[in-house]
Amino acid sequence: METIDSMALEFSKKKYSSKHDERLDIMKCMDFYNSKELEAKVRMLVK
Repeated sequence: METIDSMALEFSKKKYSSKHDERLDIMKCMDFYNSKELEAKVRMLVK
C-alpha cells in the first residue's frame, strides 16, 4: 500500500518551471494538498 509520505515524495520530484527560473516548491505542496490522489488516500484511511 502506498503511504502518504511516498506520495508526497513523488509529487516533490515533479518538474515545475517558472518564467524566472525560480524554484516552485510551494506550488508542488499546494498541488499535492489539493490532489485527487491524496483525497482518495485520506478517504480510504478514514473509513
